[in-house]
Amino acid sequence: MKNILMAAALVMLTGPAMGVNKEPIQLEIDQAVQAGFEKHRHLNYLAIGATDGWEGKWYDEKIELYQYASADNINLDIFEAEALDLHGTDWFEACQYRNLLMLSNGNKACKALTYLQSP
Repeated sequence: MKNILMAAALVMLTGPAMGVNKEPIQLEIDQAVQAGFEKHRHLNYLAIGATDGWEGKWYDEKIELYQYASADNINLDIFEAEALDLHGTDWFEACQYRNLLMLSNGNKACKALTYLQSP
């Protein structure tokens, strides 16, 4: 019994929360809405392999927020290039938190994204 409790404690102290299939628990765009993200326009998210995507505002910043089936499906390098204005965009920051990816024209929304909690 003591070994089982020690193993359970180690699992709780290490790594991200895991689901039954050993995948990290995923976040949804609606969790960002509950934290203050305002959805304005649905985006063509399928073209970039996402499962959902919205343009809107968060902390008075214009953002695009994409939800992916898994964090492994996100190619952050492409979005960081967008944020660095290599393609003529006005994005200031690109960030990823778990399976969500955000482009922002400010610097507060990405910080807020990392505070989202799993359901």
